[in-house]
Amino acid sequence: MFSGLLNDIGGMPPRTARHAAAPMDAPPMMSPQFDEHEPVVNTTNNASSGNGGGIKDEYRIPGKEPSSAIQTFTISDEDGMDISCQSRGSSFSAPDSTVLIFTHGAGGGLENPATSLFADGYAVSGPVVCFQGTMNLQSRVKAFETVLSNLQAEEPRQTFAVGGRSLGARAAAKLAQTHEEVKKLVLVSYPLISPKGDRREQLLLDLPRDKEVLFIIGSKDTMCEISDLQQVQKRMQARSTLVIVEGGDHGMNLLGLKGWEKIQAVENQRRLTGTRAAEWVLSSAPVMDGSYLVESANGKGSGTKRKSKNTELYADNGEVTGEAPQGTRSKRQKKS
Repeated sequence: MFSGLLNDIGGMPPRTARHAAAPMDAPPMMSPQFDEHEPVVNTTNNASSGNGGGIKDEYRIPGKEPSSAIQTFTISDEDGMDISCQSRGSSFSAPDSTVLIFTHGAGGGLENPATSLFADGYAVSGPVVCFQGTMNLQSRVKAFETVLSNLQAEEPRQTFAVGGRSLGARAAAKLAQTHEEVKKLVLVSYPLISPKGDRREQLLLDLPRDKEVLFIIGSKDTMCEISDLQQVQKRMQARSTLVIVEGGDHGMNLLGLKGWEKIQAVENQRRLTGTRAAEWVLSSAPVMDGSYLVESANGKGSGTKRKSKNTELYADNGEVTGEAPQGTRSKRQKKS
């Protein structure tokens, strides 16, 4: 992927200063439901990433498929500051593929599970580049601009989508307003309401008609009530699709579960949201205004299906058991 970008490591000097990034320190512990900060999960004592499984947080877990290979690099902005980046996915060389540029929430980082597991799930189907930013919105938008312009210069035939979670979602929406070539946005845990109660819908309402937006929101996210977001969707010029993670809070933790069951379910769900995002970004089918594509959920029962006013909810321990027809608002999937 990005031949001119990643071959800089151990190869010829790049046109701009880029080099392998050092490992990042874990962010401080913050509440996932307050001030857009993301929770920190203890990943020490973890030997579970290989095919054979291992020990994680004193639990024995089964083997699993290895996560997508991660390439780490930096991009220097105009002030000489390095932006740490990670790329996943193996389809970068395809000229007709779309690369998602994604960034974390305030207080999070590249290694934060809410971001890294989403990226792992996304990379199963498509290429994704994540970058590290500050907690300041304008600074994050500037970093977005730098990463996008550098990748566009390296791969001029590539199409790019943008996205982020929480603060990163706001930055993606702001960036997209000034980049006509960016058509698709993936907004995870968009903070519609600030901790002080201020509404943040104007960025969404200002998106032009030629944009397509995917919202991925937890049903228990206190910073983005589903009913409020649905009303905003009706007023948006841009076309939008909504995925609801039942039981998920602002950090995509699943409420109502405990112990290892919760750890495993949260990891699976975070990857699943990335997988669903990739399916949406890579699909060539257009969506209708305010449509609702899939409702993925984690529930205590297996195969539980519940209906809400405009959508259908599917629960099967973190697995999607069905899919509502794309591009519809009132039609429901019929039982077979």
